[in-house]
Amino acid sequence: MNRAPHPSDNPVLVAEDLLPLAGALRRWAARHTANCHEAEDLVQDTLLHAVKHIGEVRDPERLSAWLFRIAERRLVDLIRRERGTEVQLLTEPPAPSPEAAALQQCLHDDLQQAVRRLPRTLRLPVRLYYLQERPLEEVARTLGTTLAAVKSRLYRARHRLRKKARW
Repeated sequence: MNRAPHPSDNPVLVAEDLLPLAGALRRWAARHTANCHEAEDLVQDTLLHAVKHIGEVRDPERLSAWLFRIAERRLVDLIRRERGTEVQLLTEPPAPSPEAAALQQCLHDDLQQAVRRLPRTLRLPVRLYYLQERPLEEVARTLGTTLAAVKSRLYRARHRLRKKARW
């Protein structure tokens, strides 16, 4: 039985399919990692894995979802290596509320830079709680810490951000 040609049968088509997604992947990685070097490493690792396993793509229309799932898994691996614990990420982030969407649009580059400069122990709770709108209990479970520790880290992060912004 003959099968229909698949993009993975032709390496040129694979590159053509993956390359347009690289920009969005870079932006996603920059939001989820500590610095641009870590983000670029994550993108390269993700794309390398994707090229090696492109034949496993069942639905070429879902190539983007497949690629970002690989990136999520690689990010979890990175965090595990750094912390030595297990981390769970949501497969699909919850839709932001209108207030959260307006707040995100109002954030200035300076504030985003300040959040990126926070130590990882403060940055991760800020991203999970304020940007991904996860409940405090879920943030504590994800980070493998107590509810009190998450509240304390959020307080310290807000304090540092206010201090840097001089509000």
